[in-house]
Amino acid sequence: MLQHGADASAADDAGLTPLMVCAGLGHVELVQLLLQQAGVDVDAKQAGGATAVMLAVRFNKPEVLWVLLEAGADHATYNNWALHTAQDNGSEQCEVMLLAAAEVDARDAAAAAAVDVDGGNAKDTAAASAGGDVGGAAVAGADGNGGKEI
Repeated sequence: MLQHGADASAADDAGLTPLMVCAGLGHVELVQLLLQQAGVDVDAKQAGGATAVMLAVRFNKPEVLWVLLEAGADHATYNNWALHTAQDNGSEQCEVMLLAAAEVDARDAAAAAAVDVDGGNAKDTAAASAGGDVGGAAVAGADGNGGKEI
């Protein structure tokens, strides 16, 4: 159908896109194919708010979840609904992947915040977080004298 011009992002009457349906059914190859199509939104929401990630988790499709996360899908929608659902359903593989994705997000946010400190001077920020010398001023505890040298 795609070869004949079908819209890979078109939603049905319930608001489900082909990506959502394939994710919920666990069709890894079709999910990969759909993600390669122009205009397909990995984070598209159905009328009730469901996403492909949510459907993959709800129906315990960890292989599909992996593909969606690798494509940059938002795993934290609706206060981490997917993670809570994975925990409630006993979907251990999905839970582990979602926890790992959250950890990566937290590290990325911390790294971005570190670069923003001191006008984006990442070298000084890294030294400060390690207890070193920043811009010629000793950071508390870095000099063995409680950081009193300034």
